[in-house]
Amino acid sequence: MSFASVSFLFYFLPAALLLYYICPRKIKGFLLVLISLLFYAWGSTATLLVILCSFLFNYVSGLAIGSGRKKSRVSLIFAVIINVAVLVFYKYVLTWFHMEGNVNGIPLGLSFYTFTVLSYLIDVYRGTDGVKAAKNPVRLAQYVFFFPKFISGPIEPYHTMAPQLQSPDVSLSNVRTGAVRFVTGLFKKVLISDVLGTLFSQIQGLPSRSVFLAWLGMLLFTLQLYFDFCGYSDMAIGLAGMLGYKLQENFDEPYASTGISDFWRRWHISLGHWFRDYIYIPMGGNRCSQSRQIMNLMTVWLLTGFWHGASLNFVFWGLYHGVLIILEKFCFDKFTRRWPNFIKTVLTFILVMIGWVFFFSPSLMEAFSYIGELAGTGGQGFFGGLSSYYLSQACLPVIIGLLFCIPLVNKALAYLGKSRYPIVSYILLIISMILLVLCVGQIIGATNVSFLYFNF
Repeated sequence: MSFASVSFLFYFLPAALLLYYICPRKIKGFLLVLISLLFYAWGSTATLLVILCSFLFNYVSGLAIGSGRKKSRVSLIFAVIINVAVLVFYKYVLTWFHMEGNVNGIPLGLSFYTFTVLSYLIDVYRGTDGVKAAKNPVRLAQYVFFFPKFISGPIEPYHTMAPQLQSPDVSLSNVRTGAVRFVTGLFKKVLISDVLGTLFSQIQGLPSRSVFLAWLGMLLFTLQLYFDFCGYSDMAIGLAGMLGYKLQENFDEPYASTGISDFWRRWHISLGHWFRDYIYIPMGGNRCSQSRQIMNLMTVWLLTGFWHGASLNFVFWGLYHGVLIILEKFCFDKFTRRWPNFIKTVLTFILVMIGWVFFFSPSLMEAFSYIGELAGTGGQGFFGGLSSYYLSQACLPVIIGLLFCIPLVNKALAYLGKSRYPIVSYILLIISMILLVLCVGQIIGATNVSFLYFNF
């Protein structure tokens, strides 16, 4: 089920919140698990049994790992192998051998689910922040199946969410703040991302493109992907707040970054932290020789690309960013350090946009063909016949999208959101209601577009 759907906004969410608020505190956790499983089953009933069996296995594995016996390390290794094997089978083997033509055969959000349970198992083994294995399966289910983050993150580490499981902070302030955050994310998804996505699909569907159209299409997807995933994260964080939980931020104005490393500190923050804490640092991180550090970085980026999908496009995209980070860190850092931030931001933005071509292209060859069109190999010249039409259609949504990527605009909105003056809160609430009405109108009047990161 999509957050940006009539069934969620008008049926599931109101009923879930009403039941959650009126039920006794002692059974809120159990009710939340049932709500989360219903949310998952609504969109992926066929694979619910797979997820439940996996959960049971990881619950038992957590107890074995947390027992403190000498075999806990063996239990961890075995559990990691099984979870990774399930992920590889459903996400890669079925794709490679075309054993399943219907995406319903693949558990929805399996990549995010796998990283969530691995976080739990590893945190229990390490005793991170004093966490222990969850003896109560309902407690663990609250963390694993928590529906705001279950399908597409953020990937909340177990050690940061565990203290919240027993006593979620359900307050009027959190509910109000969470509702505004949810509507903000809905606005980004429905009124920005989906509009940009419609134009991008039209440009991508052309047999060939002029240089201008190729660059415009790439820019449209760059903004679409950001507002799609950032919008989902905002909605997830907002929903969690309405339920009394706090999830970590997942985006921090990434398109204002001054380097590729800086970009990945701001984009999909929870995924970056996961790879850093559970892969990169255990491999030695940067506390080793330069050659070993380069190997660690390339390993992490190869896995990052592989995590996103079975296509060679994603593997190449991961290696592309790994190479850029290595070159930036070891070759060009001293050279670019004195450059104005504006120049570094523009260059970073262009490099990131080129990387996204490997995301939206159906194959590696088509990705390189599209990149060739950026340089004029499409045979349509610089400004083809359709360029004027798409420029007129894309001008306003692109300007709006770029404005919401500028730190000054976001900081002004954040400042207003934290204002102590009641009148400001009421104005923001009214604006949120207006945006909600506009979003609902768009959802009802147009074909619903699923979130891009549901594919991962």
